[in-house]
Amino acid sequence: MTAPAPLRVLLLEDEPADAELIVYALREAGFEPVVSRVDNEADYVDRLGPDLDVILADYNLPQFDAASALRVARRHGLTVPFLIVSGSIGEERAVSMVKEGAADYLMKDRLGRLGPAIRWRTPTTSSTRTTSTAC
Repeated sequence: MTAPAPLRVLLLEDEPADAELIVYALREAGFEPVVSRVDNEADYVDRLGPDLDVILADYNLPQFDAASALRVARRHGLTVPFLIVSGSIGEERAVSMVKEGAADYLMKDRLGRLGPAIRWRTPTTSSTRTTSTAC
């Protein structure tokens, strides 16, 4: 039996129950997630770094949103896969986010796709996670 693959996740999610479901889905997909959950811009910016494997973001939060989070990550030079995991994102918004650089979007009621989506977009090496370290 193969050991779970470690996965360093920055999770932008304001609902603790949803965060637990996402972590559960990651474990079910064979990952051993190390998750930093944040729900506001200041904490998000504080936890951004080149050591991340993936950023998972809810689309709508009271104080911050996935579109802003994606722009902030790119401004920090991060090229880590950014996936939207939301319960309420329309197809037009989702397509717009992918055009802006999000790697994918998933609905919270279809978390079975989360593992494959991450595997497909996460490089096997973390040596080129950033294009710049300037903030």
